[in-house]
Amino acid sequence: VTPDAERTMRPALAAALAFDPAGVRTEDFAGYALAHVEGYLLAHSEDKVEHLLRTAREAGCRVSLDLASFEVVRSFRPAIRRLVGDYVDIVFANSDEADALCGAKPVADQLAELQELAGIAVLKQGEKGAWASCRGKAAFAPARKVRAVDTTAAGDSFAAGFLYGLLRDWTLDSSLAFGAAVAAETVQVIGAALPETAWEKLNREAAEFAARR
Repeated sequence: VTPDAERTMRPALAAALAFDPAGVRTEDFAGYALAHVEGYLLAHSEDKVEHLLRTAREAGCRVSLDLASFEVVRSFRPAIRRLVGDYVDIVFANSDEADALCGAKPVADQLAELQELAGIAVLKQGEKGAWASCRGKAAFAPARKVRAVDTTAAGDSFAAGFLYGLLRDWTLDSSLAFGAAVAAETVQVIGAALPETAWEKLNREAAEFAARR
């Protein structure tokens, strides 16, 4: 972990490669409202990932996709654009991933382009905050000012908080703000496991956001 709290890593898909998206059935999504998919799955094949996304939609799930890595986007850019346009309801990208998918352009233009592909687009900018767009309406949430010691899993934590709010019919603003809250707690610890005090704080914040809805 470098002084800016960034951890350098290389993905090792390992056992994840034993998972076959083509074997997923509609029954696997029984009782769930949303299926969240990582872009790393494209390491299997475009056809297999398409089967997974299509099956989730047929089961009645909304589908969210995190682009995972700018390297994933560079390797599978045409497939990602097609799959997001055909099957994905919510797409998450950070600045590097948005540049790889949309090209280097202003945030507003990237957000608009992402939202043309998926119903809801979320653009994460780290300490610069995060944007979301739905039906042409954009919302922004600033990053929480905390002492970051390790940014590992901050993006995933943000997505979890955002989706938590979205699935409870919170506004885009509240969902973004809660995503920022979860990410802020995550960067204050080494790794991604939060202490009980952090969960207690987040539960209180979630109750406050729910009351505003």
